[in-house]
Amino acid sequence: MENKLDLYNGMDVELVFSGQIGLSDNYSDETEILILTHNNLISKGFDSDKDTEHISFVKIAVIDLVRLSVTAKSRKPLIRVALLLLGSWAAFATVSLAGVSILLTSVLLVWGIFNLASFLLEEPKSNLSFIAGDMEISVQFRNKLIGEAHVFMDRFFELRDGKNDIDNSLLGFPHN
Repeated sequence: MENKLDLYNGMDVELVFSGQIGLSDNYSDETEILILTHNNLISKGFDSDKDTEHISFVKIAVIDLVRLSVTAKSRKPLIRVALLLLGSWAAFATVSLAGVSILLTSVLLVWGIFNLASFLLEEPKSNLSFIAGDMEISVQFRNKLIGEAHVFMDRFFELRDGKNDIDNSLLGFPHN
């Protein structure tokens, strides 16, 4: 796949970080990504309605702050599940009308199972942000990509501080 931004701007891509696949030397058109070149950080993504694409460029020399926000899974849904299952058992044991007891028990049980499934299937998201003055560009990614986000941040600081050599074998890319 050709990088359209490379051809258009004549820039050499150092690294690409996608919130869906992590580090790469290429990008796909449908994902939100951060592209790191020798002098620029480029953000390519979509507005919240996914209809409008946006591309932002910022010089890496003017970036003041890099923020990595990691979101952990909350334990509150498990407490809610336990209370719903306890309520289901209590409704079954105490309500004397069989129809109401079974209906109430079923509703609470299904609600508890739904909460448990959503807790187990939910994958927390993290955010990598680069801030230059009042401008912020960021990408949201799955927590399992935190290691790759750190590699992207390290390469950003190497480029900003003038260290242009990189060992691509560390990133899993073949030697050229």
